[in-house]
Amino acid sequence: MKKIIASTGMVALGVLGVQAAYTPGMSGQDTAKSWSLHGALRGFYDSNSTTSPSGSEVKSYGLGVEAGVGYNLPLDTTFLGADYTYGLKWYEGRDTGKTDQTHKFNLKLDHSFSERYKVTLKDSFVVTSEPTVLDQGGVVTSPRRLNSDALRNRANLDFAAQFTPKLGATIGYGNTFYDYDQSASDVANSVTGPSRSQLLDRMEHLIPVEGRYTVNPETVALVGYQFGLVKYQDNNPYNVGLPGAADPLNPDWRDNRTHYIYAGIEHNFTPQLNAALRGGVQIQEYTQLPASAAVDDTSTSPYVDGNVSYLYNPGSYVLVGYRHSNSATDLTVLDAQTDLIYVSWTHRITTQLSANLSYQWQYSSFNQGFSGALDNRNEMFNIFGINLSYSINQFLSCEIGYNYDDLDSDVAGRSYTRHVGYIGVRATY
Repeated sequence: MKKIIASTGMVALGVLGVQAAYTPGMSGQDTAKSWSLHGALRGFYDSNSTTSPSGSEVKSYGLGVEAGVGYNLPLDTTFLGADYTYGLKWYEGRDTGKTDQTHKFNLKLDHSFSERYKVTLKDSFVVTSEPTVLDQGGVVTSPRRLNSDALRNRANLDFAAQFTPKLGATIGYGNTFYDYDQSASDVANSVTGPSRSQLLDRMEHLIPVEGRYTVNPETVALVGYQFGLVKYQDNNPYNVGLPGAADPLNPDWRDNRTHYIYAGIEHNFTPQLNAALRGGVQIQEYTQLPASAAVDDTSTSPYVDGNVSYLYNPGSYVLVGYRHSNSATDLTVLDAQTDLIYVSWTHRITTQLSANLSYQWQYSSFNQGFSGALDNRNEMFNIFGINLSYSINQFLSCEIGYNYDDLDSDVAGRSYTRHVGYIGVRATY
């Protein structure tokens, strides 16, 4: 783990959640105070604590503890927010690996040079063994739970300019870094089962440029281009071990650059109901792929990203979105084409009682296998969570919730179902 921590270069601060069980974070801080403290204690039951296939589940009761600190610095033209959360879960039913630890950091910096020019910096840093926490907010690239930790750092720098009342533009830079603490020497048979480091250690760069034209006060037309560059980090070749495979395979065969070209629209139907849609094409080129791999070195596919948000009451809102794009995967293919649908719904039932529901549906198709064994294979991943929270006073609340994960895969040995129920208390100061 020391190797993983050191490899990031910098540690940013913050907190990030995935399902309804893990939603508290920076958004729950009191921005009127500079410092805030938060913590939680939960008891839970996990029907499949190792995300094992049906028939080999490890059922377990357990105890979870969470503690964190946040900081806000609002100035005239600048806002700085930071938060760190540490989590520890203990599983009585596991013979080995009885504890899981999670570190989550978040950092946000907003600065307005004037009414027309603004810059935003965000950084999210996570160390965890839970895949839905590692890839929160996007495609889960490795849906099975890890037996070792993984690190993900995501940084975004965006500059927005409004040149005239109607014409504006944004330009940015995004960097995402993955480091899995499972090397080739850590797996039982690296010939037929490459490690997660060999398959998923990578650095992703993204440079978006977008032009914005205000058609009317409610509607903005968009045209944009994004350049993506992905470099895989591991240097250890691996074998697929199947007939027709171009063994040995190098991790950098998956290095690629991608061009996204799209147009779109943002529209405010009312001050509470907003929608955005971007659609176009993505052209992906695999820059290190040799002829012996016997797969196409270029792919063209649709690019779609849309969402609708509705704030229907104070403290009550719903967000629904859809995304289609290529994504990384932990299988021995170049990548996957993935459709992603996500829903987040928060409803304030009373002044003291609120409910949160989250759902993500992910469907991936694998069409660029190195041996042909995974061609036309698909898998569907459902992630569901619901949480009820009752505020006892301004500092203390109690909560109860349920999470459900279901992976249905055409690839043997991957499918599993997981139910997690929990009850606990949360404190914020």
